[in-house]
This record gives sequence, C-alpha cells and structure tokens, in this order.
Amino acid sequence: MHCSHHARQYTENSHMVKLKTRKAQVKMFETIAVIIVFFFLLAVGFVFYANMQRSSIESKLKEEQDTRAMKIAKTAINLPELQCNGKTYCFDVLKIDAFETYSNADQQTRTAYFDMFRNSVIKIKQVYPPVPPDQYISIYSRPKGNSKQSIRIPVTISQPVAGTTTFGILVVDVYE
Repeated sequence: MHCSHHARQYTENSHMVKLKTRKAQVKMFETIAVIIVFFFLLAVGFVFYANMQRSSIESKLKEEQDTRAMKIAKTAINLPELQCNGKTYCFDVLKIDAFETYSNADQQTRTAYFDMFRNSVIKIKQVYPPVPPDQYISIYSRPKGNSKQSIRIPVTISQPVAGTTTFGILVVDVYE
C-alpha cells in the first residue's frame, strides 16, 4: 500500500508538473505573441512616421526651390545690365545681346554671374506679336541637375533699333 501510494503520488506529481509545464508554455506563448504584436505595431507606427517626415521634407524642399527660383527671377528683372532705361519688368534686346557676350567673357565674370544665378536657365519668350514656339531670347544658361523649378513672369521687350516694344514671358528654370 505504501508503494502504491508513492506510485500514485508520483503519478499525481508527474501530472501536476506536466500541467504546470503546459500552463507555463501557454503563458510564454501568450507573452511572445504580445511582444510580436507590440513590435508589429511599433514598426507600422515607425513606417507611418517616416512617411510623414518624408512628405514634410519634400514639401520644405519644394518651398525652398520656389523661393530660390523667385529670388533668381527677381535678380534678373532688377539687373541694370538688362533693363530698358531703368524700367523694371522691361528688357532691352541690345543689352541682352551684350550681356550674353559679357557674362561669358572670362572666368571671373562667369563666376560672378554664377554666384547670382547658380544652375539655371533664364530666357524670354515673346508672346505678342507671336513668334515660333521654340524661339526664345536667351539671357543665361547653365543647366545642371535633374529636377527644375520654373517661374514665369510677364515682361516687356524693348527693341530700340526697330523702335518697338513687345510683350513676353520671362522664364526662369532653376535646376537642383
């Protein structure tokens, strides 16, 4: 009887140990599942935050490009070397021709204008009277980069030899 008592007690203890082990395994599995869900939610949150930051940075870069393009356009419009008799928003064709030659004359002059206009293309498209679509009056051209930001501003174009004034669009393309 004593022996069967030990056997029964051993069986009960063995059964209790198995039961406790099984409960511990279930608890461990639950804990691991909670940790996996936590890290999954953390990863989803991080991806969402990263996308929001990227959108914000792209928006700020676009705004900065717009500002830079507007500054370059404003500089070109107010450049006395190009204005007709000191009038803003008016470009003298003879001065533009002279400027294009002068701005490429030597390294020091090229550097001075590069500091003002950077990697950009500045040109005027005459709109009235109409001219062929691909005909532009080039002012400055140093394109370099993949993306560009364009600004268009209405201007007048003085042609002193002919004694006429036409209307056009100043096109400033700033490259990044």
